[in-house]
Amino acid sequence: MEVTQFFPEVVGAIKIKLNPQQFKTVKTLSKQLEYQPMYPDAATDKKEKNPSKGETSKLIKCLDHPKLPNFRETLNQGLHQFTKDTMQWNTGAMIVNSWFNKIKPNQDTEIIRQRNSIITIVMFFEYEKGQPYFIFEKDVKGFEPNIHTYNAFNAPKGALIPEAGTVYFIPSHLDFKFSVNKSKKIHNHIMCSTMPVGVMGSDTSTLALNVNRDKDMYKKIIK
Repeated sequence: MEVTQFFPEVVGAIKIKLNPQQFKTVKTLSKQLEYQPMYPDAATDKKEKNPSKGETSKLIKCLDHPKLPNFRETLNQGLHQFTKDTMQWNTGAMIVNSWFNKIKPNQDTEIIRQRNSIITIVMFFEYEKGQPYFIFEKDVKGFEPNIHTYNAFNAPKGALIPEAGTVYFIPSHLDFKFSVNKSKKIHNHIMCSTMPVGVMGSDTSTLALNVNRDKDMYKKIIK
């Protein structure tokens, strides 16, 4: 059977180098910050501590902290590569907020939905076996059949094991969470939200659903 795949999901990644002093500075700062629950409690609408869930720093401009190495230029270069080269967008992205997440042993996180961010950035400055990894979940609607063999087309969720010294770029429509921290160490990483800049809207130069179809028909559609 011929299969046409629509709407592939993409997560970008670049490497970032930290010298020993920079790594020590990031680790020290992550320990000194004050943390709070990621989301308010559904019943009380208050951010009440949950022993099974990770937390986020109250400081939301961490990239501007004087003790933190200057990561902004590297992250901006990665954003440009992801939006322009990978996604082929005319729309760019600008970092707005940046914070640390903290996940203690035996904790995971709530599902993270960054609807106010065009691209979510996650920087792993360290990673060891057993520490939290990404779990991506599809927004499944409609009938859910029983599946005997999972593949890229039918899987309702997928995992991505991070690497140390790596920055990940996640489109805002992708929901994700961090798995249970099965190590004996507290895990920290930096996360950033971004806002769109430049050209926005639906007036694009390509029609994604017809890129691989008959070229003459494609030309008629985009005129």
